[in-house]
Amino acid sequence: MAYFMTESAHLSFIHAADFHLGSPFKGIGRLAPHAASFLAEATYKAFDNLINEAVERNVDFVLCAGDLLDLEDRNLRALLHLRRGFKRLQEHGIRVYVVHGNHDPYEIMSKSVEFPENVFVFPPRQEEWIQTFGRNGMPVSIWGASFKKKAEKRNLVRLVPALSAEGYKIGLLHCTVGSGGGHDPYAPCQVSDLRAGRCDYWALGHIHKKNVVSSQPLAVYSGNIQGRSFKEQGPRGCFVVEVREDAESSCTFFETCVVKWHEESVDVSHISTLAELMDKMYERVNGLRAASEPCGLICRIRLEGICSFHESIYANDSLDQLTEELNACFDNQSPLLLVAGIENHSIPATDMEKRKKAGDLVSYVLREADRLEIDPNKLTGSEGPLAQLFQNRRFAKFGIALDEDDAKQIVLAAQHLLLHLLEHPDK
Repeated sequence: MAYFMTESAHLSFIHAADFHLGSPFKGIGRLAPHAASFLAEATYKAFDNLINEAVERNVDFVLCAGDLLDLEDRNLRALLHLRRGFKRLQEHGIRVYVVHGNHDPYEIMSKSVEFPENVFVFPPRQEEWIQTFGRNGMPVSIWGASFKKKAEKRNLVRLVPALSAEGYKIGLLHCTVGSGGGHDPYAPCQVSDLRAGRCDYWALGHIHKKNVVSSQPLAVYSGNIQGRSFKEQGPRGCFVVEVREDAESSCTFFETCVVKWHEESVDVSHISTLAELMDKMYERVNGLRAASEPCGLICRIRLEGICSFHESIYANDSLDQLTEELNACFDNQSPLLLVAGIENHSIPATDMEKRKKAGDLVSYVLREADRLEIDPNKLTGSEGPLAQLFQNRRFAKFGIALDEDDAKQIVLAAQHLLLHLLEHPDK
């Protein structure tokens, strides 16, 4: 089924970013080997969905706001797949405008691949606006700047040419607006810079979550096209932008992802056995599966609430066995459904404050745990209890960092585990 611009639209384009083609999804392959091949193809299929959408909608052009692939992985297939997708757009008369980001910097990318003629790559210093027209004749001016190297420290917004440009004006950047929300603060700028930057629409990349950072002018992060971990939950995709003759714009998000990540909380307060818990989790996961279709699903279950069978959870690797049984229930599903694990954040049906006052060894240990300073840096630092784990080179590759909430949960979980081990040493 073909899409067409609305009657009032005089220009349409797709704004996409952060493809990370060929991203390896580290860790999941070891956790669930049967899912490895599906995940290995996920970013490629998400990119293909983007190309299909551009062709179906017959857009004027596609804007690609950086990190199209991870050059540090030296993935030849990713380069070739990217080029093939752009060639398909060329066959349909669709132009492509690209800036490179921290994972695909210009000085490396320019030597790695030759794109087809419909692709224009903005260099690290673009002196002029690129003038073009939509199919309906609307004049458009586009400007962008690639990262020369990975660690781009310039405020790229301030490089916008001072000379006036014709028609609808678009800025294309891979950058960090404001604090960056946990991402590396490359090419930092502020919303005030964007509002003074002479553009009608800012197509932004680098932050992996879709977000409209300004409405006047429109400044939008499209997010990444495929989530790659539980830090990137929910739908992922791109924006199609339609512009009317009076230069008013509208953005519509569409999904490109082929698998979604989701963490689901299950309250165990009204559950009394592991069998009941299994039934509850199956019901919840089955509902999530139906809601995520046609996408695959990787979910993690978080047990919360006051648990009357807390001892059973710690006995005989119960959580691992429950995870295996849940995955067996959904084995051979298409698309993929994977339960990546069950985390126990429930608390035993024990009055902890009363237990701390008992005057025995257990109460002493619990009180000492209360005195721990909840500081992620001290937990993971050279003298901290988690130092050996966080200094392990293999673990460090996953780039896991703790915040204050994580630290509190670790200490609380340790208290409950100690309580269980000290009061039930035979188990």
